[in-house]
Amino acid sequence: MLKSFRLKKLISCISAAVIVAGQVKMFPVDASDYSYILMEAGTGTVLEEQNAYTERNAGYLSKLMTLLLAAEDIETGKYSLQTEIKAPQAVSGLKGSVVWLEPGDSMSTEELLKSVIIGNANDAAAALAVHSEQSVENFVSRMNAEAFDMGLRNTSFYSPQGNFDEREHTTAYDMAKICAELTEYDILESYFKTWRDFVKNETVELVNENTLSRTYDRHIGFKASHSDESGYCVAEGARSEDGTTYIAVVLGAPDEETALTTAKNLVKKGF
Repeated sequence: MLKSFRLKKLISCISAAVIVAGQVKMFPVDASDYSYILMEAGTGTVLEEQNAYTERNAGYLSKLMTLLLAAEDIETGKYSLQTEIKAPQAVSGLKGSVVWLEPGDSMSTEELLKSVIIGNANDAAAALAVHSEQSVENFVSRMNAEAFDMGLRNTSFYSPQGNFDEREHTTAYDMAKICAELTEYDILESYFKTWRDFVKNETVELVNENTLSRTYDRHIGFKASHSDESGYCVAEGARSEDGTTYIAVVLGAPDEETALTTAKNLVKKGF
């Protein structure tokens, strides 16, 4: 098991910077309640944390485990980026972000991955899940088995999408470990770095909720999401000039600006 250590915690009032009329303006961000962590991906070393081992609902960040399993399936040859996947009945009635899949519609694996990563599409996640394991239930069982094998004892999944379930939980630490695994799959990085794209013959626009994909040149992944139950959550990956990858996870922030600013400040601190 990798040995981790903690440096001095981030001060509870993080200074966040915005550019106003060409000047850098500093303002305080309350960091007293939500969870965050900074991890070096290659070793799993924890560099900064607050409430990182507290169980929380991470909302749609749960899709990161769905993406990890899909990447494993592609690497092992179970299917490819070009495979045409038929939408199952499980896409019916899904709410939230969708690409309007109907049962029987076909999309390539690549388009489904883009839809999940960039567009946070719940129906695309369901299509990948059923194609991988024949049913949503089987796929969720595999999600939890994978989490157990990774040593993530404080994580439990109940859907491929991260639909709210009061039983579902994870920690900032566990989510960072999932992100560290995702960095091993180069096939995903170009999608994680994309802010805007189109699928379904250019008829459906995808826009990444993680605006760091557009504004931060060190960005290599992963996802931002929010819901009433989970608050604002971000899993951010960034790579330094020497090739070291840092992962910041923020769970339960009160607003989008706090979540994104905290994540960016953390990975910059890693550099």
